[in-house]
Amino acid sequence: MSTRTTPSLETTAPSPSSLAFVLHPSSGHTGPGDALDKPSVLEVASIWSDTVADVQHIRPGSRPVTGGSSTGTRWRLLGIPMAWVPRSFGTVAWMMAPMLSEVSEEWKSDFFIPANHLQEDEFALFRFEDGTFVGRFREDWDGFIDCGSDRIRFSTLIEQGRAWPDGAGTFAVEVQEGTRLVAELGDMVLVSRLVPESAGIQARPGANIDPVFTGVLSLGAAVFALLMMVLWTTPPPPESTVAALEERVASLVLHRPVAAPRPASRNAPASKDDAGAKAKGEAGTIGRKNARQKEASGARRPTPKKLLDREVVSQAGVLGVL
Repeated sequence: MSTRTTPSLETTAPSPSSLAFVLHPSSGHTGPGDALDKPSVLEVASIWSDTVADVQHIRPGSRPVTGGSSTGTRWRLLGIPMAWVPRSFGTVAWMMAPMLSEVSEEWKSDFFIPANHLQEDEFALFRFEDGTFVGRFREDWDGFIDCGSDRIRFSTLIEQGRAWPDGAGTFAVEVQEGTRLVAELGDMVLVSRLVPESAGIQARPGANIDPVFTGVLSLGAAVFALLMMVLWTTPPPPESTVAALEERVASLVLHRPVAAPRPASRNAPASKDDAGAKAKGEAGTIGRKNARQKEASGARRPTPKKLLDREVVSQAGVLGVL
């Protein structure tokens, strides 16, 4: 998470070169890059010590331009600001969209103003209403308006009625063509004026794209395309059902190889009759040889071979778990 540090207040006043940069003549002067067919925009420049800190152009109808010294944590997706989020959100924001989501600490206002010059965290410096830009300043601020060769202080504007009350201890004044509104806030100076809107310059496509990001994105796209090609050309796995598995196992069980006969033991009797006689002696002949066998009633129904095969398989315990 990146942080921004507040500049030290122990600095010198703005240098003449910095003021000359933002106070150069503009009324009646146009350049080749100015769009004369569009309405003028409000140019606001902030000077910190001897450095031009920021310059912004505000189009008519835009939201109010704010100033303050408070910061917050902002979530951006693809570089687009999404919302102000808690600081702890930054630990999980990268998981939502790796390499595309980021959280950083930023100024909540458009321009930095020292806290000792404000009564609140955020102050509306300019707003667009009724077709004109209106600048706002507090009663205890130092500043002036340049109208050609005339310079009118804020206090004089209030006395003459050219600045009207706009809230508790706050006054507003219209920003007109050919004038400059300058607010002196200690080491910070804000200069605003109306200038022609700059025409857009057609840049070469892809001129601002990072080559490292382009390489990583191209490599990821190539790997993804290769994986999709492998999945497309790989044949599907063979289908097998439970019924087909039963038939296959049944054929293996029914046609299993016959085991080789075991050699007879030396002490084994020659036949079953001899074994019975040896075990029982004379009592082994007790059974009646002329006994009849009871016949079963009803006709014997043949059992289908497929059912017999399944019974054999189930008794073998191969498909007991299916």
